[in-house]
Amino acid sequence: MLEQINKFIEYWWFRYLMVTELYIVEKWERVTMHVILLILFLLVGYFNFSVVMPLVSKMIRPVFGWHAE
Repeated sequence: MLEQINKFIEYWWFRYLMVTELYIVEKWERVTMHVILLILFLLVGYFNFSVVMPLVSKMIRPVFGWHAE
């Protein structure tokens, strides 16, 4: 089972490298891009958690009859 999980991860890692075309760059460039993409992903997650969720919560409260406590 561990071998299947490893194959699955390797397959998706290969696809990620092919789609982003990171397989043709040097290692230091690849690491830099991974860090940039990770930071971007974390910033989008933080924005969704801190801005979008409270906004949506305020919008759906009246729809379902929830009251702020």
